[in-house]
Parts: sequence; structure tokens; C-alpha cells
Amino acid sequence: MTRVLLAGFVWIFVTGTAGSAAAAASERLVLSYELWKGGFHALDLEAGLSQGSQDYSVDFVARTRGFIGWLYPYLLEGEADGTLGGASLRPNRFATLARSRDDESRRAISYLDNGSLRTWSDPPGTAEEDEEAVPTTMRQDTLDPASAIVAVIDAVTRNGRCDGAYPVYDGARRYDLNVSLVGPSPLAPSRYSTYSGPATLCRVAVDKLSGFRDKPTKGGMPAVIKVWLASVADTRPAVPVRLEGESDLGSLVIHLVNAKVEPDSDIPMQRRSAAR
Repeated sequence: MTRVLLAGFVWIFVTGTAGSAAAAASERLVLSYELWKGGFHALDLEAGLSQGSQDYSVDFVARTRGFIGWLYPYLLEGEADGTLGGASLRPNRFATLARSRDDESRRAISYLDNGSLRTWSDPPGTAEEDEEAVPTTMRQDTLDPASAIVAVIDAVTRNGRCDGAYPVYDGARRYDLNVSLVGPSPLAPSRYSTYSGPATLCRVAVDKLSGFRDKPTKGGMPAVIKVWLASVADTRPAVPVRLEGESDLGSLVIHLVNAKVEPDSDIPMQRRSAAR
């Protein structure tokens, strides 16, 4: 269950991280985070975004750490890309690689112009099993998790507000992200985080619709996530600097520990192809 919880939380958080800043097409914004649970450093996360005027590209990697990593070794890598046009966003591809002590799986989603999508998985058959749990009509006109949060932050950049509902299908589960603005909420200095100062608090409610194998109140993904946004890395648009969630296994907190801008070519080649 711990592995499922961490993976579920990363689905929401990673994607918010990766899509939360606009960078020049030749640059990549890299954000590093630590997830803490019950006083334990449980997970490390790094996410990057390359974004131009008409397209975006996201990559991320997360792995368990410390005692939890010893008990439940887990790695999640992924990438996504799509096109931007005014107030609209359309994903092209979303792919992930998940690896635990006992198994490894790869998934990919390709998006068609008519709003439908195609899925692929290795081992074969996994995608078909997941699709049976999520009806075709529910997968139509959805976003992958990364693109959904790119859309959220793009809306914040254009309108100054984090309000909206976003339909998400991650290849196994179907849920809505209902985002609302809470208001200014400055963060005090902390030994866990590199950021303190002015921030905007947003509330993300996760409406689980289909594909969740556990009870509705469980399944690893927090029902509500609080996200603090602030400008970092040379005053680029606001990115998540702190996240908090409550799940069936207790409270989780994620802190920003580093932010930098690097040439887009600096992304490791193994990361570019890990989820392919």
C-alpha cells in the first residue's frame, strides 16, 4: 500500500511541478523536491519543463528513499509533450516507466485529433485490463496528468487564478482535478525547504471516477491537496513550492529543495528514452 500511495501522490504532484513554469524553448526549468512522511524522508523527485510558444515537453523521475525505500523500492519515470494554442492545450503523448523490487512496467498514451486516445503497455495486456475498468466514453477528451497541470498553470499565467475542472486519464484511472483559489498564504522559513516568502495557496480536489481498485476513500491518492505557488528561478511564473495531502496512510508534505534553469540539451539521454 505504501508503494501505491507514493505513486498516486506523485501522479498529481510531479505533473504539477513539471508544467508550472514557462521557459524559453532552448531552456529547461528543473525543480527538485523531497517528500516527507511522519518525519521520514520518503521520496525524492526531480521534474523539468521545456516550453515554447506553441508546445511543451515534460520529464520527471521519482524514487523512494531511506527506510521506506529499503522496504518499498520504487522508481517512476515519465515524459509528456503536447501543443499550446491560446487558451487551449492538446497532449500528444504521455509515457511512464514504473519499477519496483518485483516488477517493471511501461505505459504510453497517444492522443488523436478527434479526442480519442490509444494506449500501449509492456507487459502486454496491462493496458487492455485497465481500459476495461474505464469505459471508452470516459476516456474521450481527457488529459494526461502532466498536461492537466500544464493547463492549470497556463490558466494561472493568463488569468491570475487557479480555478477550473480538468478531466484526467492516466492510463489506468479516471479522475477530475477540481482546482480552486484559496488566496495569499506566505510560507515561513523552514529547514526542509529552500523557499520562504509570499505564496498563493490553491486547493486541488481529486474526484475519483473509475479505475480505483480500493475503497473510494483509499487507493493511494489524496482526496484533497493543498498547493502553495510562488515565483522562483529568476522570477519565472509561479511553481509549487510546498504541497500537503492527507491519505489513508497519514499526512504527506512535499518541499521544494532546489530550482535551476539549464540548457535543454542537458537532460540525460537515458531520461529522454526511459519511458519509451
